[in-house]
Amino acid sequence: MNEAAPQLENVLNDTANLIGYTVGALVAAGYILSQDIVGLIAVAVSFTGTMFCNKILSKRWVRTREINRPEERRRDYISRVFYLPEHVSELRMNNIKQKLYDSFRAAYLSIRQVIDKRSRLNVLVYMGFFLFGFIPIEGVYLVHLLYNAIVAKTIGYGAMITLYNSCNNVTSSFRRVADILPKMLENSLYIEKIRHFLEYPIKIQSPRLPAPMPKTPGDLVLDHLQFGYNEKPVLHDICLTIKKGEKIALVGHNGAGKSTLVKLIMRLYDPTGGQICYGGTDIRQFDLQQYRRAFETVFQDYQIFALTVEQNITMTTEPVDTQRLQQAIDAGGFRETLNTLPDGLQTQLTREFDEHGVTLSGGQAQALVTARAFYANADILILDEPSSALDPIAEYNLNKSVMEQAKDKTVITISHRLSTTRLADRIYLLEHGRIIESGTHDQLMQQQGKYAQMFTLQAQKYQY
Repeated sequence: MNEAAPQLENVLNDTANLIGYTVGALVAAGYILSQDIVGLIAVAVSFTGTMFCNKILSKRWVRTREINRPEERRRDYISRVFYLPEHVSELRMNNIKQKLYDSFRAAYLSIRQVIDKRSRLNVLVYMGFFLFGFIPIEGVYLVHLLYNAIVAKTIGYGAMITLYNSCNNVTSSFRRVADILPKMLENSLYIEKIRHFLEYPIKIQSPRLPAPMPKTPGDLVLDHLQFGYNEKPVLHDICLTIKKGEKIALVGHNGAGKSTLVKLIMRLYDPTGGQICYGGTDIRQFDLQQYRRAFETVFQDYQIFALTVEQNITMTTEPVDTQRLQQAIDAGGFRETLNTLPDGLQTQLTREFDEHGVTLSGGQAQALVTARAFYANADILILDEPSSALDPIAEYNLNKSVMEQAKDKTVITISHRLSTTRLADRIYLLEHGRIIESGTHDQLMQQQGKYAQMFTLQAQKYQY
């Protein structure tokens, strides 16, 4: 992608040069043809040979770059690690730095080894350049002209010099054409990759005649849902109903399928079996963008942008709704942090562009993105470990605030801390892609199943 713009510009420049050199060569070739056809034969041999060598060399350099690309990415990644601020602490506090040095050196040596190995044949190609570029004109044809001028006396010395210079001009023009055509081939290879990427079929698309979205929030129904990555099953026969305004929690160990289930609900993926209905309609019948606007998410890998606090919360170019913004700040628990910022809502976050920019702590950043979710005012709120950076008391207060402020919204929470699940209307415990337990907190505790075991083990950690 980085090469796309320069390559397109090169195509235009090379096309203009190709036309200019070709016209000049044809004019000179016309004169040679009228005087001595041997000159054109010499030019043709020189051009054909040079063109052949250029084509081979161009393909070899493209192939060399393709072979080296993985190692170049590894080399560039390690280079970035040493200046990105998020890696500073880890680099200073452990011995990974030497490991990265060794990996960088290995990548560099691998790239150099490939270039050295493939350059050996390139030397032969360059020798071909010399043979085809020098011998037909400077050797064979020059001897032919000297013989006709001195021995056979069929042409004069003036005509000999003119023919020799004309052949050199034609050869020079064709040689430049020979240089340009492989470059255009090389450019076309890059452009072909870009075109292939841009024409890659989008798997998740809106239907041609989408169904209208419900005017009021509806129930989400997952009916015998199946899903797998590359034919590897992840979710098996998931059946559940999330009623309008219900607060549910998805719990389970890592890899149980919680995040995948949420991505299916948001239609980031399509199921391989079963269906998901919203308001009684299969979600694949809705316009994709309209359906996704029914959701707002707070993921644990959230992003804070190098913008103002206000822009980070509103996340839109539309006029800011001041009242809704203030309500979102309170609902997300960001008010206390906001009161300490030097420029309030106009405080610049991160130091990417402003050396006085503010860097929020983990808990403060989570409060900001929670406020972001409330400002979006979507019908369904999805929280993926929304309080992972908070202490237990702050976590409880945040979750309580979220549940109170989102009392009219459907809330789906993914959590490993089971203390947060007590506020949910219904809890679903997933294991190996299946729902093995469901119910309220009290119901699941009474069942004395896996949920009760997990909750008891976590509760014991706070007793010491």
